[in-house]
Amino acid sequence: MRARAHACLPGLFLMTDADRMRDPLPVLETLAAGTGVILRHYEWPRAQRESLARAVAIRCASRRLRLFIAADPYLAQRVGAFGCHLPERLGGKLPAWRRLFPRLRWTIAAHGEKSMIRARTSAPDAIILSPVFTTRSHKSARTLGVLRFEAWARRSSVPVIALGGITGHTARRLAGSHAAGLAAISGLSVNG
Repeated sequence: MRARAHACLPGLFLMTDADRMRDPLPVLETLAAGTGVILRHYEWPRAQRESLARAVAIRCASRRLRLFIAADPYLAQRVGAFGCHLPERLGGKLPAWRRLFPRLRWTIAAHGEKSMIRARTSAPDAIILSPVFTTRSHKSARTLGVLRFEAWARRSSVPVIALGGITGHTARRLAGSHAAGLAAISGLSVNG
């Protein structure tokens, strides 16, 4: 993997998933200090999601993990998160939100070359590109594979983090691929 352009960004991220990881707190105990945690749980009611975000923020602070709240920079600021992760559909809001929340670090999801180009124009700190490999959450999605991921990451002016089917085995396949980091759901979970 290439050196990260933004040295303060984690090289490894846990992406939470409300279906496969309803309670992410036990998984946080297994992560090394400096790992990023992207709390998604989009479908949860606002109060329940905020309560979970506060509990996760406390645990992340005690374990020196870097918390990113997905899709809600207001919540990210309220809980003292390190950053905010934007789904592809919200990437265009980054320039305005960066002015409102200058302390936050930003990642944007991309699922193809066009969305990656759109994400780059918003100048996030990193792009999380998926699916690199076959994944349980998007079984029928066309995967990028190592060669396409490497080509797109090499051409990117923004660091690119690999997501989708990341395990110990697939992570080794990405060595030398220009990935600025790795992100996983099941690959980092206790039951994964």
